[in-house]
Amino acid sequence: MQEQEFILVDRAISGDRKALEELLVGVQDIVFNLSLRMLGSPHDAEDASQEIYIRIITGLSTFKKESAFSTWVYRIATNHLLNYKKSMFSRQCRQ
Repeated sequence: MQEQEFILVDRAISGDRKALEELLVGVQDIVFNLSLRMLGSPHDAEDASQEIYIRIITGLSTFKKESAFSTWVYRIATNHLLNYKKSMFSRQCRQ
């Protein structure tokens, strides 16, 4: 299974849109559920998930295949969500 993901990553990096779509579909539940758990709002979770997908796509070439693709995605999502929550908190404090 992991080897298939690595092949999809290589294909996606080479420009294969179907491979990229397959990778994103494979992690969409992980990304959305984590976003919902950390943010508490379906609307905020949807917004954050879209931003996370962009980070995954733009950073795909940095994936070193030292772990499962889903583990890498989980780390990207967690880092993004922690920063997202900090920015939400700082916006609330300024108001």
